[in-house]
Amino acid sequence: MSEKSEGPEASAPGVNPAALSVALGVASSAKADAFLDEQTRLLRLQAEELSHEIGLRHWSLLVRHVSSVLKLVLEIGRAVAGLGIACFIAAAIWNAAHSDGLVIETFAVPPEMAAKGLSGQVIASQTLDNLTVIISNTDRSVRAAKSYSSSWGDDLKVEIPDTGVSMGEAYRFLKSWLGHETHISGELYRTPTGFALTA
Repeated sequence: MSEKSEGPEASAPGVNPAALSVALGVASSAKADAFLDEQTRLLRLQAEELSHEIGLRHWSLLVRHVSSVLKLVLEIGRAVAGLGIACFIAAAIWNAAHSDGLVIETFAVPPEMAAKGLSGQVIASQTLDNLTVIISNTDRSVRAAKSYSSSWGDDLKVEIPDTGVSMGEAYRFLKSWLGHETHISGELYRTPTGFALTA
């Protein structure tokens, strides 16, 4: 039996094997070049997509970092504001607990006197001025002249939210509750011989 040869030489009788090998090499080289070109194009597309994705990740990390920094700044700001409010309240309580002055409150006056400019604050202010002169000219005084004050100067009109209480009222309440102040109030009224002032 004769053996049949296998391979490219056997497929085409009378074809030059060298020419067939060159032809197959050229064909496979063109396919290989096309395949490599396609792979190169795909790699470029993947590189561009990866570069875009890395840019998005960097942007996302930057946004997260800025958000974290802003959150930290906000929390520190809240802590500082809370500490400031606590210090303000502590100072107000300390001052209220150590207040021991003489407070001259607004005097009650008749309406005709208030219409002429002698309001209750004016009468109290004149009383305060006279007391200060008396204390300054007295050699022995139990109370220093600077310990006298008028009560209408502390009337701050800043409302505390949802309570209807002003800051001045809250501070006066603290002073009356914790402090040791002496209050003088009075009234001016008409008598048959003129006006009288009681304190």
